[in-house]
Amino acid sequence: MTPDEIRGRLLSEEAVAELATALVDDALAVPLRELLSPPALANEIVEALRAWLNSTPAHELQLAWAARARKWLASQQATLGQLVGRAIEEACLDLAASPHVPRRETVIFLLDREPLRALLRELLVDALVAFGRKVGAPVMASPVGRRLGGLGSFVRERARGTALAAFATDVADRLADEVERQIERRAAEFADAALSGLVARLADILSDPARAGQLASAREALVDGLFSLEARELADELERSDPARRSTLIRRGLGAWVATDEAAVWIRAAIEGLLDEIGDRPLGEVLAELELLESFRGIALASTSRRLRRFLEGEAFQAWLERRLAAQTAA
Repeated sequence: MTPDEIRGRLLSEEAVAELATALVDDALAVPLRELLSPPALANEIVEALRAWLNSTPAHELQLAWAARARKWLASQQATLGQLVGRAIEEACLDLAASPHVPRRETVIFLLDREPLRALLRELLVDALVAFGRKVGAPVMASPVGRRLGGLGSFVRERARGTALAAFATDVADRLADEVERQIERRAAEFADAALSGLVARLADILSDPARAGQLASAREALVDGLFSLEARELADELERSDPARRSTLIRRGLGAWVATDEAAVWIRAAIEGLLDEIGDRPLGEVLAELELLESFRGIALASTSRRLRRFLEGEAFQAWLERRLAAQTAA
């Protein structure tokens, strides 16, 4: 038979369907641990990651994809919720509204970090200083305060044009500065003393089952605000976050991890964990138990048939077939 005759028989609808069925059913009969061999799959994932992370053109392509995505977002006259659709938005809102509170120990573990403590301290000091200034304002507005303030003005006025003018002004300014410093110092001392209690109180609030509904409402409001963002606003925020630098940092960290021997060990352990109790069972049996066999088999047959037909009709298969027939004839 000639190469064209062989290809003609292979390319018939019946032949392609039979071959696709044989391939798919063979895969369905293979135990998962053989189909997804943890050692081999872990090594393949690590090697693929190493190749991708060490490729400068791949990094440039990744940045170009991200830039196109931001440009597309910026061109959309819609909110994020309108872009993803109402069903996705409602699902996210429902998740946010679920009445869940974390354990107090977990909240303290996350909050009791030096950068967060510094931020809370700054907020607390600012609030106390502002409060101190407000408390001081009514004192100066009272009759006694006005008399004291008037006395200072009287002294400065009488001293004006004399050798005491500069001294009187300097004393008044220094007095005001000292009062300000005292307020700030006392506020800082109070904040340092109260910080641990503030962290504990925050943990109490965030982990209080009685506040589950209130906290759920707060999460829901945040998610609703996110989906209400205009797409162009989201694109602008993404642009301002310096995508190139973030990408470099992520690639550097991930690259350092996959360069270690522990990466393949960890990925293999993760795969074996996923296959625990089902790894020795055929793929088809597992899918049948999940009531997914018919759906997944149909998808696999359609996909395999398309790939087979494309390959059998291509020049690569034609050239291979001609070489094999020529070699057989020569033998």
